[in-house]
Amino acid sequence: MIRPETVFRLHPLAIVAAVIALPGLATAQACPDYTGAVNQELIFSAAQLSQPQRFDMVAGGNVDLGNCVDVPGYGHIVTGPDYHLNLTGTQPGTSIAVRVEGECDTILLANDAWANWHYDDDSGANWFDPELILPAADGIYDFWVGTWDTELCRATFSLQVASTAALNPCPDPALPPAQTLGFTAGELAQGQRFDVVAGGDMQLARCAEIEGYGTVVNYPDFAVNLSGTTGTDLIIGLEGQDYCDTILVVSDANGGWHYNDDHEDLSSQVRIRSASDGQYHIWTGTWGEEMCYAALTLRTEQGLTKPGLGGPEPVSADDGVPAMEDPGNLVAYRNLLGSTLSIRVTGSTDGAIWGSGPYSDDSAVAVAAVHAGLVAPGETAVVRVMIAGPQSGFIGADMNGVSSNDYGSWGGSYEFQY
Repeated sequence: MIRPETVFRLHPLAIVAAVIALPGLATAQACPDYTGAVNQELIFSAAQLSQPQRFDMVAGGNVDLGNCVDVPGYGHIVTGPDYHLNLTGTQPGTSIAVRVEGECDTILLANDAWANWHYDDDSGANWFDPELILPAADGIYDFWVGTWDTELCRATFSLQVASTAALNPCPDPALPPAQTLGFTAGELAQGQRFDVVAGGDMQLARCAEIEGYGTVVNYPDFAVNLSGTTGTDLIIGLEGQDYCDTILVVSDANGGWHYNDDHEDLSSQVRIRSASDGQYHIWTGTWGEEMCYAALTLRTEQGLTKPGLGGPEPVSADDGVPAMEDPGNLVAYRNLLGSTLSIRVTGSTDGAIWGSGPYSDDSAVAVAAVHAGLVAPGETAVVRVMIAGPQSGFIGADMNGVSSNDYGSWGGSYEFQY
């Protein structure tokens, strides 16, 4: 159901600035409220927003989003919306792009026409700018433009309505690759290594098809034609020079997407289990905007063998379910919501984790297992992990000699089953 329009009083910017300056008001009005007083009301048709409309403003406020359990995100905003948009004339297959360009680290909070909350921090074209791509519908949208810290700063807020495909630029497997390779699975058993420059100018967070962050080019760095894959896994690794934080994006032979950031330290790895014969497209990126020299590695490995069908018996959990080898993190398994995986891990303290259970799905499983007290560093054991889905926030803690980090909303998580 489309959220009905509410009548708001218009408050000039001077009054909003005065509200920001009153510290006592944040206590009384502790969280964003789309029924609150609005700084500026906007009325546009989708046709009028086919070209971006821009508005100068002051970003920030005295409401700490971290204290608002029903609203995603972190940062500081005012209570009432900065912008209240009445949108009309929308068409199927279109979205609304909401962008902020600030002189400081800005954040963006939105409440859409269905009264759903959305939050972003650093997904814009510039590293510290936020961006949201929301489904377009006739109705009311409210927006808050805040800052990560407590400072106020000048910013530009913009709106645009266009086709969803045009607003979600993604790596394109159909474009000619920089390099084409061909191997049999047997030829990759000993591994192959290739030098590459990692990074690009496309913000991966703006691509709706891929759950990941970082920068890549739009065309594949490599197209790999692979054959003879029966019973093998394909392992693709990327390691940057000089402490470069790399990411990997892979489109597999069946058109599925795979992403990894920190498999081990700052290097990345994607494992495609039971790989199929066909063409694999690979993008080598970086977490930030820098580009760096890196090494791409390709190798194959015998996959898990089902018990009773010959070959080595896999390590099993107590319930007899065959255990998979540690994939590093569980971003690639996000679509298995509610499933429980048995994973053979060797405990480690070397890697980043977020949360204390649930953990964000980009947290290193081997490190999280030590943090949770399931294994000791260097100890190998099978742990059971449930794919738990999106979370509005993660709370870190120091446990068992491992420190985990706080983080805001994230699209996937996992929990250990004790």
